[in-house]
Amino acid sequence: MAGRGLKAVDEFDLNVLTWRPLKASPIELHHFQPTVWQNKIVIAGTLTGDYPPEQPVEHIYYFYPNENKWEQGPAIPPARLRDSAVAIVKNDDLYLIGGITNGHLDGNVNWVDRYDFITDSWTVLNDAPHAVLMLRLR
Repeated sequence: MAGRGLKAVDEFDLNVLTWRPLKASPIELHHFQPTVWQNKIVIAGTLTGDYPPEQPVEHIYYFYPNENKWEQGPAIPPARLRDSAVAIVKNDDLYLIGGITNGHLDGNVNWVDRYDFITDSWTVLNDAPHAVLMLRLR
């Protein structure tokens, strides 16, 4: 899903063991960790643009796989924009942890923020003990 340039979401059909392309992202989205809330894939804390001075994306984006539809979601507070953040959904909250503010150049941060999907509100939480950049889950 996504990547440099405008990329289609690829869906794997378990019944016939083949891939098929769905809609492409509305803007270039890369360096993110998608997560899921209700019936949508949530993309927050992501990059757009060319290497190395990529820019953080100013909004959350949603992809609805059952409808093959993209939607621009709420704005991320300008002072908390970053990319390559860890994204976790718990209950009705999205947590963004760490990231980098200036593409592949600099600006590693240890920020932790919570977005409440129900109230459409952001809360700045206590910083993490260390900056987290491009966490890999194995």
